[in-house]
Amino acid sequence: MDNSTNIVKAVSLKHWTRLQCFGHRLHLAIKGSMRDQRIQRAMGVCKKSGQRFFLLMEKETRTSGHSRGAQAAKAQVDHRITHQVPNPHAVFTGALSGEEYVSVSYLKPVLHLFNEEVLKPVADDSELTKTIKASVINYLNEKYDNAATDDLLNIASLVDPRFKTHYIKDDKVEAVKSRAVAQMLDQCQRTLQATPAFPSTELGGGKGDDGAAASPAKLQKKTLGSFFKKSYTDSVATSDLTEQQAEAELNSYLQAPDADSETNPLAWWKINSATYPRVSLLAKRYLCIPATSSPSERAFSTGGNVVSGNRAALKPDTGFKARQTSLSGKKPVEV
Repeated sequence: MDNSTNIVKAVSLKHWTRLQCFGHRLHLAIKGSMRDQRIQRAMGVCKKSGQRFFLLMEKETRTSGHSRGAQAAKAQVDHRITHQVPNPHAVFTGALSGEEYVSVSYLKPVLHLFNEEVLKPVADDSELTKTIKASVINYLNEKYDNAATDDLLNIASLVDPRFKTHYIKDDKVEAVKSRAVAQMLDQCQRTLQATPAFPSTELGGGKGDDGAAASPAKLQKKTLGSFFKKSYTDSVATSDLTEQQAEAELNSYLQAPDADSETNPLAWWKINSATYPRVSLLAKRYLCIPATSSPSERAFSTGGNVVSGNRAALKPDTGFKARQTSLSGKKPVEV
């Protein structure tokens, strides 16, 4: 989520759980590690060396009219020295900034990977390298050590068939499972309250809202088997659920073989939602959360470029379709 003051205040007033943007946090962690005096001194020497080189270059090219090119090259080198040197984790930020796949359940595994492999000091590291690694990982661990955030990430990892409890601390597994069961019971209760006792059926032949005669509903021939057909998912969603049943379903899900690391968890749940219907409802609730604010920022940025001052007369539907086309580069999906 965005870290701007108004967003933080709004989330606080609504008593929502605030998940900080991982990309922004990783950027701040790396930026903070670069404040070491040894790094600042080295960057200063590089800038001065580059400035001297480009001063000589500018003197030689001034008479030939290429001074602007020298200035542009100097600015580019300065930018690379300042911004592109401390950029070893761009792959993680880019991978977690997508909007067409699940990303929130990756946070626990990525933090574990940082702690155990990527940022773990090794014998060949210099003192400066060890200091940088410690600064980055300590910052990230501190920001994601909040109890509410940790609970959210634990449940998100639990309902991802690729990870389950593998990246949850051993002393927290039972507490996370109990919390998941409680949320399954709460979700079932809400479903029961939202389901009408006597669903209305319309046979057709009446009048529509505009007073015009509605066309009669087309009668379809039923087979004998259709009278015995019953959706298992729908029946369990509208049936009473005990704590023992919820625990049994969750344990059955956790004991099932893990999905491959390249598996799309949404596709996995589409196939297995009938086997674990209550856990699938929990997965729908958590796996839709983005790990970074990039998708929403990308949508607002594209919308601002589409609906500009020169296109103030765009109809809402046209503007929406144009924005969808700009985001995906494809024909907008009819909604």
